[in-house]
Amino acid sequence: MFTKKGDKAMTKELIATRKYNGEAYSFYMNKPEYQGEKGCCGIEIVPYITVETPENCFGYSDTVIYDNIKDIAYTLNRYLQPWILKKIKATAKKLYTEAI
Repeated sequence: MFTKKGDKAMTKELIATRKYNGEAYSFYMNKPEYQGEKGCCGIEIVPYITVETPENCFGYSDTVIYDNIKDIAYTLNRYLQPWILKKIKATAKKLYTEAI
């Protein structure tokens, strides 16, 4: 679906910031304007949480997406250590259940 310039198809709201290992991680709730419809592959469009990570030693940050339907968290661009990904997932799951 294409929208006109200036239309908002999604609202992104900062819901929490947490520090792990001395670095700040920002948790955002992403709410599509067209919730409840079926997207590609028949998947229902629902709100979801993204987490912006701090920059690594090379200057790159990343985004972690929490999939509340499958109950998994995954990164888009880089590898995160399992312990930090586990903490991010647990926090995102808690924030998602509180927000919805």
